Amino acid sequence: AVQSMWRSKAHFDNFLIVCYKATQVQSVIRGWFGRQYFMKIKRDAVIIQALIRVQSAKQQVKDEKENVSAVKIQSLWRTILQLDSFTIKCYEIARLQSIIRGYLQRKRRSRSIACVVSIQSAVRMFYSKHALQELQKVTASTTLQSMWRAVVQSNKFI
Repeated sequence: AVQSMWRSKAHFDNFLIVCYKATQVQSVIRGWFGRQYFMKIKRDAVIIQALIRVQSAKQQVKDEKENVSAVKIQSLWRTILQLDSFTIKCYEIARLQSIIRGYLQRKRRSRSIACVVSIQSAVRMFYSKHALQELQKVTASTTLQSMWRAVVQSNKFI
């Protein structure tokens, strides 16, 4: 009976040591996954920032070209309408400007919506990948615990 109790205590002590070590391994693995996740978020944020900066620079160049084009159109209209009265000139130029501004505004808005949709798509893809990684982590830890329990159970019968 004493030997049985001693073996039981020894097995229990071994079990406690193994549980402690398994907890340490799990802690290290979780820390590693956390660092990987943080680095991925950081890389993704840098990519998104770069894309936004590129888009902004392109938009500034395009706005400059559109402004130059609008000025040229206005110049041509002024030349053509020089023979007419001053009121007709002012009316036609204002009308042309409003048409061009409306067109440019609609064009900008459609581009902005396309950019927003692509950013939303990228963010949704990132979140879905993150959810998959979290599911894989949970599955891996559950499998590890299940295997450990099987080892402990088999040691009880030995």
